[in-house]
Amino acid sequence: MKQCINTQHHLPGAYDEMSQAVQEEWDNLKQSDWNPLLDSMFKRLKERRKRQGMQTRW
Repeated sequence: MKQCINTQHHLPGAYDEMSQAVQEEWDNLKQSDWNPLLDSMFKRLKERRKRQGMQTRW
């Protein structure tokens, strides 16, 4: 999300502009954007448990 907003020609400055930019990027997400996150969910949860809830690389 952050990367998508940073590539815009006009970076949002005010809260309302940022909120609108985030909503637009959210609306533009496709299923293929989510697949890598869903595919890695088991690994992320396993590492989280191994680290007893502490910070992970994700």
